[in-house]
Amino acid sequence: MTVPNLDPEEILPAVAVAKLRHRRWLSQSEYVLNRSAFSQWLWKGIRGTLAEIYALPPSSKSMLRTSQSKYPTFGDYRAARSDTITRLHRACGTTGQPINAGRTQTDAIQTDKVGARSAQAGGLKPGELIAHCLNYQMWMGGVTDHLSMEAAGATVDRFGLGDTRHQVRTIIDLGITAIHATLSYPAVLEQMIADHFPKLNLADLAQKLDPFGDEVGPATATQLIYSAISPANAPGAMTLTSSGTMSFGPN
Repeated sequence: MTVPNLDPEEILPAVAVAKLRHRRWLSQSEYVLNRSAFSQWLWKGIRGTLAEIYALPPSSKSMLRTSQSKYPTFGDYRAARSDTITRLHRACGTTGQPINAGRTQTDAIQTDKVGARSAQAGGLKPGELIAHCLNYQMWMGGVTDHLSMEAAGATVDRFGLGDTRHQVRTIIDLGITAIHATLSYPAVLEQMIADHFPKLNLADLAQKLDPFGDEVGPATATQLIYSAISPANAPGAMTLTSSGTMSFGPN
């Protein structure tokens, strides 16, 4: 299998890659220490080598929230200049105050590129027509996954969540080939189909189901697989892809 979007450095011999990573760590850690007051306080000016990164004092969400509260909007953990930030990424989670992370254009390009490679490694192909069923308000996965799949060559219907009945009709009308959703969402689709589309089953909606993340919900992985592919190995059954085992963007 050809791995997409490889940089020339990524096919270097292992020894050369190790040296390159070391140089980049020194450059990046120096950049952060020179520009982030939070990192200066946390690391006490010590950065070590890449092999010693595990020994650096870790940060916590509570630390970042405190920093963010004292120095809105991005806290003093921000290293990029405020006039270079073009995207606001709010970390997922609703148990506390979300973390605001600023993204520069370079950050956004790198995120889309790495996300595209993850999607393609999981089986996403150019030309796929994807129903994108992730929330665009509670967290940023809707945006990062959407742009990553576009960068991988797919066509994305940014439907999001809400009005599941209309979602099912849209999937049918567009001829969707893949559904990108959280682990519990296929159960929602399946119930809607049972209630309002009695002649259909979940596998009729698309050839591929791309589950995202490790969400804790009412549908276990086993239940999901059975609901999506049942009866097992039936002709035309939905394929469960593997790109959902990782996030496409920072969360």
